[in-house]
Amino acid sequence: MPITVRTAKEHDIEALSQLATESFVHAYRSTLSVEELLQYCETAFSPDTLKKTIKQKQVIYLIAEDENGIAGYTHLEPLPAPPALPPCTAAVELVRLYTRVGYEGRGIGSCLFKKAIALCREIGLDYIWLQVWEGNKRAQHFYKSFGFESLGTQPYVAKCLERTVVLMGQRIQKEEG
Repeated sequence: MPITVRTAKEHDIEALSQLATESFVHAYRSTLSVEELLQYCETAFSPDTLKKTIKQKQVIYLIAEDENGIAGYTHLEPLPAPPALPPCTAAVELVRLYTRVGYEGRGIGSCLFKKAIALCREIGLDYIWLQVWEGNKRAQHFYKSFGFESLGTQPYVAKCLERTVVLMGQRIQKEEG
């Protein structure tokens, strides 16, 4: 079965919470204890938190599915842009893009990213930016392969997490036509 990408719905919240926690712990397990990561996830990815976030009109959650269910997700939100961003009129942060553990390299992230860019273009956004942990070279390479440029670094602090992140961004090109 091919990968399909759709907007997340309220009935996806439990599965999304589980996937978000699993993928986040897997991604950062070498930097913090599992206990610290789970403590962060209890709030950040709780079903209640996700339900409130998904219901916000300006927030976009996309889900990738294959024959086994949810294989990945992305979260976009028009959050305040850091000063490092070049001038733009309507920017959005790619807050998260994760695939299920063991699904890396199957094209799921690419499908999610392409759909996210198409959706951003459709609603008139002109710039997409993100923060990626400086130690996550694989993710940085992934984003560079889609035309993202490094905009510098900044500290990132969220509860028990304190890291330096690389700011990356890309102008969203209008479709030719």
